[in-house]
Amino acid sequence: MIDNLEMRQLEILDARIPNLETSKKRQLYRLQSGVKGENLFLEMVHKYGHPNWKIYSDYWFSYGKRLQADFILVTSNRWLVVEVKHYDGLFEYIDNECYLNGHLLSDNYLATMDLRVRHLRHMAHEINKDIIVDGLFTFMHEFSEININQSFDFGIKLRNQLKRYLTNLKNTDKKPLDLNYVTDIELVLQKYSAGSPFLPKAIANETWNRLTKGINCAKCGSFTTISKLKTIRCSNCNLKNQN
Repeated sequence: MIDNLEMRQLEILDARIPNLETSKKRQLYRLQSGVKGENLFLEMVHKYGHPNWKIYSDYWFSYGKRLQADFILVTSNRWLVVEVKHYDGLFEYIDNECYLNGHLLSDNYLATMDLRVRHLRHMAHEINKDIIVDGLFTFMHEFSEININQSFDFGIKLRNQLKRYLTNLKNTDKKPLDLNYVTDIELVLQKYSAGSPFLPKAIANETWNRLTKGINCAKCGSFTTISKLKTIRCSNCNLKNQN
């Protein structure tokens, strides 16, 4: 399961600070949406992929430029570099720029994906030049649509296309991974590992002072809880939690 430390911190702030700043609420929504998309993809890999595959997630690396891969799926002869988006609506690529529901996005995600795949291909070929390195840019939201008329050196798939895609990939390579090969992979990934630059900052004292203290209900979020022996009961929704 994919998690995110910044998201967890913002969830705590959102639960314990009335009227949390709009900018932080938006960032929380973006992070939750991204994590949901990545977990949906991971579920499909576990369901339709092969148990022999090795899965690396949230890999930050520096190969001339710092980049990140949501996932690297490794088979006996292939690296699949995966970028996951969980966009609700129409994603378009027009004149080398990305748009979501008609709004220009800040980054050229497809150009970055092309660079990501090429750099990881160079890294894989340090092990063996016969390793195939492909890319997959996938949209996991059930209401995602795409309008991309330009060709790229990687696949672009909607969620409803993944079952067939992963099944076909599984059927082309059922060999177990050689342990020496796995060791070589991890040495190369470690060699270029850069670490995430987006670890959450420490919560400021001023923010700590704004936090609502006490135990909140896991169901409704209320802080009107009553503790008695080994039982905690929410007086708002009457949920009981016993240890």
